[in-house]
Amino acid sequence: MTICEFISNILFRKSKHHKIKSHSDNKEKRLDLSEYHYILKRQEERIKQLEQKYSNLEKRIKLFNYTTVQKNETKDEKTSSSTISWIIQQPNEQTEVDLQNNFIQLSIQSGGRLKQAEIGDTIYYKAWKEKGQIYFIFVNSNRTKKAINNRTTIIEPFCDNVGNMKSPNNADSIEIVKEGVLNSNFQVLEKVKIKYV
Repeated sequence: MTICEFISNILFRKSKHHKIKSHSDNKEKRLDLSEYHYILKRQEERIKQLEQKYSNLEKRIKLFNYTTVQKNETKDEKTSSSTISWIIQQPNEQTEVDLQNNFIQLSIQSGGRLKQAEIGDTIYYKAWKEKGQIYFIFVNSNRTKKAINNRTTIIEPFCDNVGNMKSPNNADSIEIVKEGVLNSNFQVLEKVKIKYV
């Protein structure tokens, strides 16, 4: 039995005995069937709204778990800090989809600095940690052409063009020649070496 059928049965059984008082003349009258149908309809609408909210919440939780990096809280006598649990792996010939969970996703914040991406941020870079160094690369995606067109703010602050294969104005993609290096605050120590292709 569904929730709606359960509510309907309860309301129908109560309809034989339920009475309400009029505010005007204080007389008692029985609720007719149409009023119960109206109440039932409102209950059904409310149930649908709650089901939709639950579905949306499930989607948000899944997205949060997929994109959020686990953090460990470390404390000493003087200060406390939050450190990222990095997965140590350098990119290889696998696809970026296969490597997706091995990277920290980065977006560009106001002021032209990289930051760890949050839900809703546009991702342009990925970083990983190896032997104490934080490396990063540009991520080709369906936003690459837009990034190239806005390269003065999205690409050039973080990448050096080391090839003459194609003019950036005619390029559709970016080839990674060498990864860049970041410090613990995601400030650029060495830019990513790229070619426009």
